[in-house]
Amino acid sequence: ELDLGENPGVGSRGAVALAAALRTNGVLEVLALDACRVGDYGAGALGAVLSEKNGNRTLKVLRVSGNKLSDACVARLVDAAAATVEALHCEDGGAPSDGENADEDEAARVAGAVGLRADS
Repeated sequence: ELDLGENPGVGSRGAVALAAALRTNGVLEVLALDACRVGDYGAGALGAVLSEKNGNRTLKVLRVSGNKLSDACVARLVDAAAATVEALHCEDGGAPSDGENADEDEAARVAGAVGLRADS
């Protein structure tokens, strides 16, 4: 289990980095990113890894509540996680701030650099 909850320093960039690490991780079963400012792009990167043909198959619980995810992002994350994740927690956390939007832009660049497609 990796619980980084209530750590806003993770942000979208951190979520993208964690998503890239999940590609090769065959052990982690619980990832908690509640209230970490993950944003749509970070959540999208996590979903991308979960939906990849040879993506992560060990993660059983993903917690991303309180991250101000859009309804569209939550729907995509639910679809991506459906095949392998047993429990997905993603309650709404309100609208993102300007600083969080800037983090989303940087996360998009990081995702491209590590070969993740995470449409927000």
